[in-house]
Amino acid sequence: MGPVSGSGVSVVYAPFTGPRLSNTPVRRSDPSSPVRRHPATGRDMRQTLRTGGLLLATVSLFTINIPSADASGYRLRNYGGQQAGTALAGKSAPDGISGAVHNPAALGQATDVDGVLSLGYLGIQSDAIDAHATTAAGTPAGGGDSRDAAPVAVIPGLVIAGELDDDVVLGISVSTPWGLRTEHGRDWAGRYHADETELVSLNVQPQVTWRASEQLHFGAGLQVQQVDGTFSNAIDVGSVGAALGIPGARPGMQDAHAHLQGDDWGVGFTLGAAYRPFKGTTLGLSYRSKIDHELSGTADFTADGSGLTTAIRGATGQLQDTGFTADLTTPEVIGFGLRQEIGSGVTLLGEAEWTRWSRLDELRADFANPLQGDDVTSKNWEDTWFVAAGAEWAVDPEWTLRAGVAYDQSPVPAKTRNPRIPDTDRTWLGLGAGWQPVGWIDLDIAYAHVWMADGRISLDASQPGNAQRGSLDADVENSFDIVSVTLRIAF
Repeated sequence: MGPVSGSGVSVVYAPFTGPRLSNTPVRRSDPSSPVRRHPATGRDMRQTLRTGGLLLATVSLFTINIPSADASGYRLRNYGGQQAGTALAGKSAPDGISGAVHNPAALGQATDVDGVLSLGYLGIQSDAIDAHATTAAGTPAGGGDSRDAAPVAVIPGLVIAGELDDDVVLGISVSTPWGLRTEHGRDWAGRYHADETELVSLNVQPQVTWRASEQLHFGAGLQVQQVDGTFSNAIDVGSVGAALGIPGARPGMQDAHAHLQGDDWGVGFTLGAAYRPFKGTTLGLSYRSKIDHELSGTADFTADGSGLTTAIRGATGQLQDTGFTADLTTPEVIGFGLRQEIGSGVTLLGEAEWTRWSRLDELRADFANPLQGDDVTSKNWEDTWFVAAGAEWAVDPEWTLRAGVAYDQSPVPAKTRNPRIPDTDRTWLGLGAGWQPVGWIDLDIAYAHVWMADGRISLDASQPGNAQRGSLDADVENSFDIVSVTLRIAF
């Protein structure tokens, strides 16, 4: 009886000769293109790179204070201004190095030394209403609804890239590909299943792109990923005490509290390529590997105020502060993107992405205290598809407008949906604009609204892991808004 522990081959090609549609830079191997010089010093920035500029840029990256990102939901997509404005359509065939977060072959579009910083603001509405629960003893659990359970989140992204020579580009990206946060409070009806859940990730990815030809780029990256998880919930010691025959035990009226926090580092990889079979068409393919994590940390148990928890500790040896481990594998993700110019400055975009969520069958916390049994949460998640369509319109050399729609399947089956991740299918609408006042600066801003289908939490005490939690029924209503800003500077 423990606490509930809860719970994504790239190719990118871009034209380097001819007119620029939006953010596609000119390749420096083109002898007709002038050498780019720093606007203040006039120095040849390629020479700066070759004498250590890339190294300095990489070191600077790690000195930036990247805030922890969190949001409802396990997958955090990159919410850059370009991507959010098209509802992520075409992200695997990106126009610019910001796409390296999804596809390392995007670095092939770097010129000398390029840097991209993006910030995505998520305003989330997450409610569990009409909530009713019973204890393990079958009595009413009390408590009410949960409203505004998902706090505001800020999702950062950073990419720095530089040409080693005409054919090879080195870079590094920092992102938060996975994360969630829900805070239901300690007095709601489902408190025995979850009150707080947080998963924060930091993904640092050194990358390299090889320009095999003007039509074909290949990319690869090493994922170095840190994950930190926090899972807490109330424990119905009233029901436990009643089952043990301890005098004064009252099911649903005496709550202890469990708080688990652990972290881990893992390693994986990404692969990429992008191909332009003919002018105006870009195809992109991206692959992100799974990463195996074993979260390890502490499990802290806070006693109720009646002394019942102390009596249970003496009788069973359980509910003692201890260590724990829990396995978590982030899934493989395969994406295919398309960019197709159709004339008059208009480019159509498409994206299809498959995620192997079926790796998540259950979450199991194994406690160092041998008297504390494993805590199990059944998941049985399913593989999913994400599809998106969008368009860009280059109004003039400075301005580009964007729009897109998307459909995102939820991996969560109705029978195992729980308040830690009350996920449902999603529909996206994105709008955005890009501004390039001079050749070495791009500013992109976007707004997207995401509608999530209404769902229901229906958990029964007979399900695996719920014997001590009891039952829970609640309606789920979720939606969120995204505001994204991306700044690109070519040095």
